[in-house]
Amino acid sequence: MMTFPELTALLDSAHRRWQLVGTPKRGIVIALDVEGRLFTVQDNLVLSRVNPEAIRGISTASQYLNPGGDGLWPAPEGSRCGFEYSTGSWRVPPSITSARWLPCDGAKPDHAKFCAEIDLINASGRGLPCLFSRDINIFGDEKVMTVLTVESIKYLGRKPITRPKTMIVPWSLCQFDYDKSCYLLAHNCLPGNVRDLYASTEDRQEWNNEGFIMPIATKERIQVAFSPAVTGIVFKNVSTGLCIHRTTGPAENGDEIDIADTPPDQEPTDQAVRFSAYSDPSGFMEIEAAGAMPDTVMPGQTLSLVVATKYYHEGNC
Repeated sequence: MMTFPELTALLDSAHRRWQLVGTPKRGIVIALDVEGRLFTVQDNLVLSRVNPEAIRGISTASQYLNPGGDGLWPAPEGSRCGFEYSTGSWRVPPSITSARWLPCDGAKPDHAKFCAEIDLINASGRGLPCLFSRDINIFGDEKVMTVLTVESIKYLGRKPITRPKTMIVPWSLCQFDYDKSCYLLAHNCLPGNVRDLYASTEDRQEWNNEGFIMPIATKERIQVAFSPAVTGIVFKNVSTGLCIHRTTGPAENGDEIDIADTPPDQEPTDQAVRFSAYSDPSGFMEIEAAGAMPDTVMPGQTLSLVVATKYYHEGNC
């Protein structure tokens, strides 16, 4: 696990701007020139996944360098409305990988807000000029810390957009390294509330009094999506005792959408997703939360997702 000084030295050596919200004992490092990713630090250790290659390098259409941390992307990922298929093949939009994030509000010791102008093109060729923002508040101490983030996408286009012709919601992707002891827990999850987006996980799914449980370690890509009936998801690392509990507020002024990575010639489904989790055979996973969209988004309208992410070790909570 990387330390706070090691992370900041890495960012400095790569000439990447960064800012600390909170302290190295309980805080967030926002990498302003690395997709605006948030890296959680607790007791001087970086809990988030860190990919040094991505921080030093540059993503291209042929190779995406995933930085780790906690990112804000637009959803859906796939379908004809998807933002990773504007060229027909999967790629992260250059407007995201090359975004220049800036402070856009007065910073306080445990609060800061950052913004970036990001123009998007979906798989149907529709352009959506946007302003992304991340409003960060930190609560608690070095033993139990909660990061409350308001993830927002403000639509800057001239004309209204309507669903299902065009769809967009904020999508928060929080990454961690895993080992064979790690598993995922979903609260208030029944069998009908979960579905696979990649390879089948049916043989590893279990249910108990806490809800849905699934081991994370995998030899193939897996991603599970949870309906709005699920109230929260938890990543647990038994080896280290680390727990990350992610919840969101109820959808306001709209409904959740399907975020799935489906081919760009397909229509989006009506299967709403509030939470999702992705696990990669390379050894990292994501706990994800997605926002909602009304039937019509007007010029200047902002779509927001309030995400609470709680970090603690077993025995401290």
